[in-house]
Amino acid sequence: KSMMETPLAYFFNFGNFLLLRNRFEEAISELEKANHLFPNNIKTILTIGTAYFVSGEKIKAIKFFEKALAIDSQDPMIQKTFQNLNIKIQRKNIQ
Repeated sequence: KSMMETPLAYFFNFGNFLLLRNRFEEAISELEKANHLFPNNIKTILTIGTAYFVSGEKIKAIKFFEKALAIDSQDPMIQKTFQNLNIKIQRKNIQ
């Protein structure tokens, strides 16, 4: 099944909906449910990291960004996310 054919899609899409409305705590809760269902989904991991980042919780954001990098450091979604958030990577550290 693809992501859109599972309950993962509901939690992910609702989490994004909440994130776009700056309802960070609720967004993270929904996105964490999606992450629980499919823990290695880079898109979900990056979205959780983004939610933490834009809400000011940089340390928690870094945890999720590092997890995404550990899964596939070459995934173009990672670089796009970092560019969108203006995050610089230096020697395996996110700044």
